[in-house]
Amino acid sequence: MNNLKNKNLLYISFVGIIIALSAIMFLLNDTKDNLFWTTYIFLIVSILGVFFSCVIVTFKHKSKNIASNLVLITISIIYFVLNVLISILCINVLKCTFKVYISLSIITFTIFIILWIVGYCSSNYINSQD
Repeated sequence: MNNLKNKNLLYISFVGIIIALSAIMFLLNDTKDNLFWTTYIFLIVSILGVFFSCVIVTFKHKSKNIASNLVLITISIIYFVLNVLISILCINVLKCTFKVYISLSIITFTIFIILWIVGYCSSNYINSQD
């Protein structure tokens, strides 16, 4: 029962974060062009990356070695922060074009996926040694 309560709390918190982020983005941005929607999608993907990492670490890996499990969450949070910084810099500070922003976003997403897969595989290996 406690496990179900923790899952529900995790789901509700991430839905709340997505709603809050969406509200902030839609209220602060007057133009809803391609750059806005691409930024929005990459931010939602980065939040979902943190969410899935939390779900995997919390409910799938029941290991005493917490450090190996935190790698996934750390990589996901770094990607989220990097994604927010790239979005702010490209849209508000540097006034980048759509092609520049999408190129940076795809590169950072690819690096995130590679690091996340390596972290997941190494976490599984370390947890199997317990």
